[in-house]
Amino acid sequence: MKKFLGLGLLAIAFASCSDDDAGSTIDMNQLTKKWYTSTYSVGGVAMPDDNEPCGKDNIEFLAEGILKAVEVYDCNGNTPVTDSYTGTYTVNGHEVTLTLDGDSTTATVTELTATTLKVTYKEDFNEDGNLVDIVETYTSTP
Repeated sequence: MKKFLGLGLLAIAFASCSDDDAGSTIDMNQLTKKWYTSTYSVGGVAMPDDNEPCGKDNIEFLAEGILKAVEVYDCNGNTPVTDSYTGTYTVNGHEVTLTLDGDSTTATVTELTATTLKVTYKEDFNEDGNLVDIVETYTSTP
């Protein structure tokens, strides 16, 4: 669940404000769809793809602040074995706060297009008391 919350929080930080880095506008309407895990880095180090061959972890932002998340953790033949979560999200500028199973994370959206979602947030990844930067990229296609 913690891995997925990280993922999702991903995806979390969406907003309808201007993107200071790119000078463009982030269109919040692009957020409300299903997003599939693409890449993930921790403290600037790319992490290996841990998606299963039968399916990818995903997060779906629905209307009125509802969030659905699916973690694919194994395959039964070609059938994904999953854990599913339902939670909520709120948007404040470029920041999005995601809450799943009582755990909340706030992330910043750095890119949001029709096909790509990129978010950053800080997390105690190794549970050693040190926060590191997490960067997650999602795509709109599996």
